[in-house]
Amino acid sequence: MKRRVMVSLALGVLGAISGCGESGPDLSSVTGSVLYQGNPAAGALVIFNPVSGEKGSLKRPSAQVADDGSFQLSTLGAADGAAPGDYLVTVLWLEGGGGSEGEQGLGASQRSKAGGPDRLGGRYSRPESSGLKATIVAGENVLPPFELK
Repeated sequence: MKRRVMVSLALGVLGAISGCGESGPDLSSVTGSVLYQGNPAAGALVIFNPVSGEKGSLKRPSAQVADDGSFQLSTLGAADGAAPGDYLVTVLWLEGGGGSEGEQGLGASQRSKAGGPDRLGGRYSRPESSGLKATIVAGENVLPPFELK
């Protein structure tokens, strides 16, 4: 009997300790909007590319733009936000359906096959040349609109 109590107690402590481990990055709420020539870019895919860190090793927060032009970033789950830091922002707006978060790793030719050509002509599809930047801080972030031309 004593042994069962000790084993149960030990398993409980191990369970509590393992539950205290790292559960992922601390994420902050991020909302914003994307406008094209003053109108909502409904269906566009917005991707935040971290400036620091090893390329490819960090999850890129992203969102699909709603009908009203607004978006809420997701990193690990729906609308969970992004880690604080500096980002280069890209926007992909495919003919016939915008884009999907699953398409963010595709090359330009693969993306065009997946949903048609980019309505923005690729002008905002590369982090180093999009001209779009954002800084995320701890807490709630409401970004100014990204105004595309």
